[in-house]
Amino acid sequence: MKMSEKIEDLEKILAEKVEHEEGWEQLEIGKVKPVYTGKLKESLRKLPSPAIVLVVLVKYFERIGGESLKITKFTKIMFEVEKKAIEPILLEPLLSFKSDNFGFFSDEICDFLLFLENLDLIEINREKAEVSITDKGIEIFAERIGKEIPGEILRMKEVMIEQY
Repeated sequence: MKMSEKIEDLEKILAEKVEHEEGWEQLEIGKVKPVYTGKLKESLRKLPSPAIVLVVLVKYFERIGGESLKITKFTKIMFEVEKKAIEPILLEPLLSFKSDNFGFFSDEICDFLLFLENLDLIEINREKAEVSITDKGIEIFAERIGKEIPGEILRMKEVMIEQY
């Protein structure tokens, strides 16, 4: 499936009609139409932040493949996800980013990665500054976290990962 077809599919999913009293927000992902964010906001608020970080990692490895990902590149992807999907839905930032000579950085991402590593959901190669997902991480995503996140949010993250 071509990227344009995926974006069209995403637009159709996100632009479905909902009850008239629900509010709409404009999300800046490709050519996405106005999206109802009320239910998405509720779902995101229920999830702990490390779970959202795990979702982005799982989706990256599902869509792009490979065995590991540079932490700097992951931080850039998380910045895009934060600014284009999470923050517009929550109407507030989930993570705080600082700018340095190499781009954007977040202490919270490092803390969340260490937390996920302590749970054996990811592995961090400190020498190469890379992160990879473990079988346990994939299993936890499939059995629990992936079922709690609306499909629209998962698809938005996939589109952004592929564009990156």
